[in-house]
Amino acid sequence: MPDYGTVSLEKYLYWEASEFLTETEQVACEVLAIQGAIQSNLSSLIQERLRRQFQEQFQEQSEAVWALLTDGPEAFYKQTLKHVIAEHGESWMNLCPSCHALCRTCRAKQCPRCFARWD
Repeated sequence: MPDYGTVSLEKYLYWEASEFLTETEQVACEVLAIQGAIQSNLSSLIQERLRRQFQEQFQEQSEAVWALLTDGPEAFYKQTLKHVIAEHGESWMNLCPSCHALCRTCRAKQCPRCFARWD
């Protein structure tokens, strides 16, 4: 898989390419987002509320979701990006014309790696 630079694959897949994800992949992204929020520095009240929401909403998910996550979040995001690129190519991605790095959003006009700008 090409090196797309410093952009977080999880954010890019979830915010910029969600229409290309399968329903199972979308649920897996939601599971990882809630797990990340639970582990972050939120207040204990909010963490407890998220834990309850997680248990109610995701504990009964199909084994397909948990199978996607068995190798960890990074492996999941890389594999998902690989499958999206295989099916849809890179045309939906906002890549820097100079160094081919992935930009932070689909509308960005400055590269996060080489700082090139374009219109």
